Amino acid sequence: MKPHVASRRQFLRTGLAAGLCTGSLGACLAAATATSASADTPLDIEILQTASALEAVLVSSYQAALALDFVKSSEGSLLLFLQTTLNQHAEHGNAFRAQTKALGGPEQAAPHPGVQEIVAAALPAMTDELKVVQLAEQMETIATHTYLDAVAQLDDGVSRQLVAAIMGVESQHAGALRAFAALLAADVPELIAIPVNPAALPSAFGSVATVDAVEPTTKAVEAGSGAVGAGQGGGT
Repeated sequence: MKPHVASRRQFLRTGLAAGLCTGSLGACLAAATATSASADTPLDIEILQTASALEAVLVSSYQAALALDFVKSSEGSLLLFLQTTLNQHAEHGNAFRAQTKALGGPEQAAPHPGVQEIVAAALPAMTDELKVVQLAEQMETIATHTYLDAVAQLDDGVSRQLVAAIMGVESQHAGALRAFAALLAADVPELIAIPVNPAALPSAFGSVATVDAVEPTTKAVEAGSGAVGAGQGGGT
């Protein structure tokens, strides 16, 4: 671990940095263009590059899932969710790359090597909607944990706001996918519907979306594991 990463972690791991982005991602980016880089720019750039690399994996993963014939013909609300989530991840990647550039760093367009390996190993086994949803949930959880970890390490305020805002979206994605997986496992895909019919849902449904009162960071990837020039060293 690089010295500047270790020192920041030792100081900041005691709590989560404040400053959620209460507006849109566009508002965060508008603020970013008017904000100068702060004291610990190298670490902040590495974190943003790693986030960009994760979003690249998520985009390619959803694209691969949506290309599967059984997904194309799946329940309408599930298909709509996957398509909408793909678009959101593309937006997230653009936001992270723009903020990296605002801090003076090179943009990261390549996928995170360690997480890409997870997806590559899982894709051949994608034979039904449940497996697709489970893989997507795994990826969203990795992103959520990584961004939660990053919020406590970032020095630049705008970068922290941006990562925190996107972390909340990824957490929502993960929760929805956990709920979808429960319904698919119970062989009631028709209950994946918008709007939801609460009366039709299984009694245990309410407990599956959020598995922890406070989201942990056990599946977070290292801050610099997806940075430009990091090579193939990025694992979970």
